Amino acid sequence: MSKKKLISIHLNSNKPESIISFITSLAEKSNNIESIEVLISIDKGDKKTLDVLNLLINKYPNLIRIIETDLIKSFSDAWKPLN
Repeated sequence: MSKKKLISIHLNSNKPESIISFITSLAEKSNNIESIEVLISIDKGDKKTLDVLNLLINKYPNLIRIIETDLIKSFSDAWKPLN
């Protein structure tokens, strides 16, 4: 039985090192990681970030979901993949 997610964090990022730091910190400091989900939007074709996310998904199952898109043309479009 899957646990209900109580917190959903939505990020747009193309900085793998920052994602690693954030997810690691979140997992280490959370009392109930099963209640959290992190949706991360990355640019289509960003292999480096996708590879990092896949490693993190293996380490922290059911925590991360990836949205891979080419919708973002500028910062003002950052909301579109999460809509």
